[in-house]
Amino acid sequence: MFRNLFLSLAAILLLVTAAQAEPGSFEGKWQQIGSNAGDCKTCKIEITKTGMSLNVTSNNGWAATFKKPKADSVKVVEGTGEWRSNSGGAYAGKLFLAHMEIRNARLYLKMMVRQNNGVISTVEASFQRSKALDI
Repeated sequence: MFRNLFLSLAAILLLVTAAQAEPGSFEGKWQQIGSNAGDCKTCKIEITKTGMSLNVTSNNGWAATFKKPKADSVKVVEGTGEWRSNSGGAYAGKLFLAHMEIRNARLYLKMMVRQNNGVISTVEASFQRSKALDI
């Protein structure tokens, strides 16, 4: 009985570990922990790899595509994205340039959004990996 329980727990642990991307990679689920646009404890992003691109989707109204680095050791990427037109607020429907990097197991994102008056607003946010139980 204990052997079956142990094997079941080991299998679950392996699945959870496999679901998490390696600590230094961009891919995976990330929880926002700070932003100059205001706190958002429910804001999350998910980064997936498609061919030579990293696709980022957020739960608060934007998506972006970044060129995947040629080497996994590269922790900085550049990309472009767009806020959904129905996302509300000053950024609704706006395109943006973005910079994303990993430092000390945290992901830092900077978006540059051109406003209607030509002024470029910068949104900066930081993220940590979502915990396995939150997925």
